[in-house]
Amino acid sequence: MSSSWTRLRDLDVRCVRVRLEVRSSRTAAGWVRRTTLVALEDGEGGVGIGEDVTYDGDVHAARAGREPIDLRHEGTLASLSRALDGFAFAREGEYTRWALESAALDLALVRAGRNLGDVLGLERRPVRFVVSQGLGRGANVGVLREVLAAAPDARFKIDFSNEFTEATVRALADLGRVDVLDLKGHYRTGAFRGPEPDARLYAAIAEALPDAWLEDPWIDDATRDALRPHLARVTYDAPLHSLDDLLAIEPAPRCINVKPSRFATVRELCAVVDHCRSNGVAMYAGGQFELDRGRAQIQELASLWYPDGPNDAAPPVYNRRPFDGRPTASPLAPQDVSGFGPSAA
Repeated sequence: MSSSWTRLRDLDVRCVRVRLEVRSSRTAAGWVRRTTLVALEDGEGGVGIGEDVTYDGDVHAARAGREPIDLRHEGTLASLSRALDGFAFAREGEYTRWALESAALDLALVRAGRNLGDVLGLERRPVRFVVSQGLGRGANVGVLREVLAAAPDARFKIDFSNEFTEATVRALADLGRVDVLDLKGHYRTGAFRGPEPDARLYAAIAEALPDAWLEDPWIDDATRDALRPHLARVTYDAPLHSLDDLLAIEPAPRCINVKPSRFATVRELCAVVDHCRSNGVAMYAGGQFELDRGRAQIQELASLWYPDGPNDAAPPVYNRRPFDGRPTASPLAPQDVSGFGPSAA
């Protein structure tokens, strides 16, 4: 039992109604991101909000005109979580489960008139963030300079592509702003396919970016040899859905990307974070293109647990083009509010 979960599990939760509100935003890359805000109402004026970050836009579109989720509950955060064990969720159901659990946590804190830091006994600290950015067709490093023109101090989490060339690698090294290289090696099936593992490029970019974390490489005989000198910088994201998943990785990583919605429940998130804090495993926030409350909540978690990491928790304005003025610079100042995260990111 994690000590963080012990502090949270007995918070009071009363839910009489669930409301759903689909959000959408056109991204800088031209595609439309859809998410769903999930609001739990206690019938006494209290509302808790979470955000379903399911990537399949059809799941969100199908919610229009349908009956909301039937969830009525009076008890604790722990008993509500147990009640959700009996729910059948659509594709990528862990994301919907997290939306409900994070909304329940928000509601529990609102009803108690407290915030997450109060209950966990932790102080909010300014959150350092990086801008997550793909380079698009042709692996054009110019898109990073576009961001830097508006946010001169920005640092980056870069998506790897098989279109990377030696010139791309040199340009990224010369820029000197890359804190995480996301190799996306574990997206091997499904609608989204990551780039093919490339041992030569893995080695080249690892050597060119000696201070960057190397996230989610695909490990086979060739890539293992290529990354052997850099294993201390290998970090994981996509394979992690539980503490058991983390414990199964060999060699044990020195750092991980924490995406709460992958863990589905508050309890599992607490177990992972407590393990990392007890065992010296560094952490940083993982963004999932949240459009609203979900982004504020990952910023809140970062402010309490891993404020100094290369957190993929930039304000949503960084996803839009053109920029409207100068975006908020890193680090983000903490906001003292009741509930789980401020009402807007």
